[in-house]
Amino acid sequence: MKKFVFQLDALYQVKRARKDQLQKEYSEAAALYQAALEKKDALDSALEAESVRYEARAKKGMTAGELLAGSAFFADLQKRRKSAAADAERARRHAEGRQRELLEAFQDIKALEKLQDKQYEAYLAEEGKQETSRIEDMLSFSLSGQAQIPAGG
Repeated sequence: MKKFVFQLDALYQVKRARKDQLQKEYSEAAALYQAALEKKDALDSALEAESVRYEARAKKGMTAGELLAGSAFFADLQKRRKSAAADAERARRHAEGRQRELLEAFQDIKALEKLQDKQYEAYLAEEGKQETSRIEDMLSFSLSGQAQIPAGG
């Protein structure tokens, strides 16, 4: 009985290795995206808190220099927040790209596994036919050998 060998085993192994690599890359990309979101959220919170503080000081009265400094500070904070939002968007797109590639790798592997199952079923059917043929040959040999032995002796 010959051993079953999947004809596309090399491709299957390459796809599995690629899937493992993509899983690692996706995890890293998702972590970077999460970090970028946290940075953007921290800047959003800082902007909101500074706005409340600035309004409270403005109600008490401010000098022109304080107004100018506050304006420059908010402009810088807005610029950093916009940059963080763009970084988060880039990280999101990168993570989604890795996720799509990972999904494709899973689909490829699933298709190869189904093909392997079909090849294995065909292998078992062929082995069954060969076994049946061997049994029939042994039976016919045994029966033909009995026919040649004289009765009685």
